Amino acid sequence: MELFSPLEKITNNFLPNQFKPAISNLSNLNKVYAATDIPGLILANNSFGYSKSISGQVSGTSISIVSNNGTKTNYSSLASALDDTILNQANPIDYVIYFGAAYSLTSTDQEELSKVTTVNAKGLTFISDSTDNLNTSTTNLDPNANQITLPSILNLSVPTVFRNITLAGSSSIYANGNNLAIRSGAFFTGAINLYGGAKQASVANTSIWIGATGSSTFNIYGGSDGGTVTGNTSLTVTNTSGNNLNIYGGGNNTSTVNGNTNVAFNTNSTNGTFQVYGGGQTNTDKITGTVNVDVTGTNGGILTLMGNSATGGAITGDINVGISGISGNTSVNTIYGDGQASPPSLSTTRIIKVTVNSPDYTFSNDINATAYNLATTNGLLATTIMNINATGVKQISAGADGNDNFTNATTSQNTATINLGSSSASSSNQVTLATNLVHNFTSLNILPYNELDLSATGYIYNGGGIQTNASNYQNNYANFGSLNMYEGSGIVDKSQGGISTTPTAGLQPTNILIQVGAWNVAPNTYLKDYYFSNNWSWVNNYAPIISSNFSQLTKATYSQETQNTSGNYTSQSILTWQPLISRGLNINENNLKSTTAIWGSTGSNFQHMMLIIPVSGQTATKINPVEINGYDQQTGLSYIGDYSPTTINGICANQVVCILGNIRQFQINGTNTSTGAGQWNINPSLSSSSGTNGFIGSSLDKIMPMPLILVIASTAQLIIILQS
Repeated sequence: MELFSPLEKITNNFLPNQFKPAISNLSNLNKVYAATDIPGLILANNSFGYSKSISGQVSGTSISIVSNNGTKTNYSSLASALDDTILNQANPIDYVIYFGAAYSLTSTDQEELSKVTTVNAKGLTFISDSTDNLNTSTTNLDPNANQITLPSILNLSVPTVFRNITLAGSSSIYANGNNLAIRSGAFFTGAINLYGGAKQASVANTSIWIGATGSSTFNIYGGSDGGTVTGNTSLTVTNTSGNNLNIYGGGNNTSTVNGNTNVAFNTNSTNGTFQVYGGGQTNTDKITGTVNVDVTGTNGGILTLMGNSATGGAITGDINVGISGISGNTSVNTIYGDGQASPPSLSTTRIIKVTVNSPDYTFSNDINATAYNLATTNGLLATTIMNINATGVKQISAGADGNDNFTNATTSQNTATINLGSSSASSSNQVTLATNLVHNFTSLNILPYNELDLSATGYIYNGGGIQTNASNYQNNYANFGSLNMYEGSGIVDKSQGGISTTPTAGLQPTNILIQVGAWNVAPNTYLKDYYFSNNWSWVNNYAPIISSNFSQLTKATYSQETQNTSGNYTSQSILTWQPLISRGLNINENNLKSTTAIWGSTGSNFQHMMLIIPVSGQTATKINPVEINGYDQQTGLSYIGDYSPTTINGICANQVVCILGNIRQFQINGTNTSTGAGQWNINPSLSSSSGTNGFIGSSLDKIMPMPLILVIASTAQLIIILQS
């Protein structure tokens, strides 16, 4: 009994309308920058100090003390001003110390300044510009500010603010656990080492807020100089002066942070060198808590961003690295979640996360989870998560920069996940991310309605390198590294994988373009790549794509309209293949012909899609019912997905192809087809009969309101339903 009458011979306009949005032109419109990429990050405190301008309250060249109680002036030294005013008070309030002329702090000044505690003062604000403009956001030297020369060591004993003041001399400044803010108009002309903690002493927590820097090298440490922070560090930089800036969430000289480090960096400076690290400076600077470091905006200069510095290495907690709002004028060096050179001990609870949300920026360097090889013989050293939303990235790795040690055995502990694209993309706002290489992962997720564009030299592979030997792939790489394509997502593979022998010949693959352990697709996904000649692909053990499993993505993290309340897709998965170059333009059809006829083909022409090699110990490959449709947009030709057995290096495998042709007529039991010869069974792995070829897709020659839906009724029968 026939289910429906024969379909007409294939013509143009094969694809139903609902297929087309997935392969339409994508855009980067309507992007929104994240306010912060790390929700748990704690910003430094900037709500303290004398908040009013002292303009009109001071004059002359002497030192003045300003507070809500009035102004006292005509002091010749800081020590005498402190002795006469603040040190005599037992009711702490905020004070301003104003310098009416150039001044150098003496040892006596330092001694008296160290005596000021929260018993005497709520906080001290240092100013040397009598106009004290609170509305300026300049990071340049204040021309009205007098120059104050700092000592080589300056200890602060109460919450302190520097604003509208020029500070000269190279100095190490210790906040000793007190809040410290460097606000607009403050400018340092000498080399500065600034610590939120203490020198070889313990403090509870630290907080440094910076709105300006200076003209020389500025080293900022949230932690201590050889000391300990028993709690957390918070370091927030909101502007710089375009100088050399080195930022560490931890300390140096064998320091310790027992809590978390929190570093936030944002600048409008158009130049400068900015090195931002969440950890300490050396491998003897310990951090036992979580490292949070987030760059939320730049306008130029050179940026280095790592969760831990290259010489650091004593972080035992999680690492969170974020970057967003990057200007195209900024040069960003290679980003590492953990930048230390030496590998840490394996931990099954540690997570290293890198979140990139710069959709209008192209990263010319790599983004990696670690600087060391993540994979070891005992498993992955930590769990890594990469969330990447950008216009382009040179290379993306959930492990090391380059070939890691990923194999079936080394991925037995922890996971390495890469999420590509914008989580806010939709069918009306599709997003593209371009890259040369995505590698070293146990799971690669292309988020809904995002497209991954691989360059002309681009690859996706899940191990230490591309494997051209089927046996080596099966034994070492077939059991991990899933590629998950969520609804509306696509891959455009511009990598030709070889050369054309003549202008009209098919491409000769000389490498694997995509190598994964499993390929799972949701409804309405697509793949675009070049035609490949049948003359060499399977014979030379090369294929555009190698996987051990090709199946429907039955559950997804991201809720879509084609899922039911249980998270299962309610319709057949459909992967649409489309050639990047239309056949007949530069391709000789003879190089695309199979040596044997495959059911349903017209002229026996087909495109190599992928090679399915089973994991070690299994004799059969796994291909779940996944519909594949091919469509050549320029010629209107359509293709049917099919697969057939093949032997590679002595291993039984399946080759998945897209055949030029369409379904015309068939019986319910899969026999007596009007085209092709012999018995034909749809997906023999699910059928009681075994056929030579297993159909996994369909092709229509008319525009239909819905695609064909395949329903397995039993192991003996297959019913095809045409929905209207």
